[in-house]
Amino acid sequence: MNDILKEKRLKITKPRKAIMRIITEAKEPISAEDIYMKAVQFNIKMNLSTIYRNLEILEKSEVINKLSLEGEDKQYYDLKKKIHCHYLVCLSCKKVIPLLDCPLEDYEKEVENKTGFLITGHNFEFYGYCSDCLKKIKRT
Repeated sequence: MNDILKEKRLKITKPRKAIMRIITEAKEPISAEDIYMKAVQFNIKMNLSTIYRNLEILEKSEVINKLSLEGEDKQYYDLKKKIHCHYLVCLSCKKVIPLLDCPLEDYEKEVENKTGFLITGHNFEFYGYCSDCLKKIKRT
């Protein structure tokens, strides 16, 4: 964690280390509010504005990704990976599940070849229902 911050020439502060730890340990992208709740659980004292300020710095420094989901007011954050990531989003419980491969890689190259357009990135999410929510829906 500290290595990533050093590599990006970011000051290593207690709040920043705590935010990075919480994001790293999260199994899925996490919101600023959820980061705050985890910090409270770990007895780490910082307010929500500190979290937002640090998330903005970490995103601009390309340490984390900010994910805005359709129909959601809040954003989610996860660590920037060597390869970009796409997500499955549950419409019921709002769980966000990362996909580890990109189904658009070949198509992106095809579009570049056909149009001469240099594509520098894309976002892609599938919306639906996770297996836990599907079980609840089937019971009713």
